[in-house]
Amino acid sequence: MSCKALFYLAFCSLGLLMAACERVDNMYPKTKEEMLRPHTWIITDLVKGPPGGASVSVLNSLPPCERDNEYRFRSEGRFYLNTGVLQCDSSEKKDYQGSWALRNEVMLEMYSAYDTVTLIVQELSESNLRAYYDEVIGTTPSRYTFIFSVK
Repeated sequence: MSCKALFYLAFCSLGLLMAACERVDNMYPKTKEEMLRPHTWIITDLVKGPPGGASVSVLNSLPPCERDNEYRFRSEGRFYLNTGVLQCDSSEKKDYQGSWALRNEVMLEMYSAYDTVTLIVQELSESNLRAYYDEVIGTTPSRYTFIFSVK
């Protein structure tokens, strides 16, 4: 058998193997936890509005030092926040740790010594996360929706 024929046979075998693996991956899609874990996430937008109503981007109301924060979720239930290049305060720590949990695949809870945040996951893919929390100030309800992308 010539080298060209061997190469063709190897190439075709690899193609069949890749197609078979793709079918297996499609049979067993990743869980939301598996989609969260391997990535570093950054906020790409923050929108505010009444629940179920029109919303507007308020990302620019966040200080620049909060817009470059990086979020990581690890399999051991550890949550890591890196405050990015821009510091809000020169005495601020650069890295924070806490814990996280995804309850019923829709409630993302993040705990640290400084804060507890609970978000409701609306959408999660390999590259995007959209989650919100509702707040009522006085009698006015507001929904804050965070849009994260993989860095």
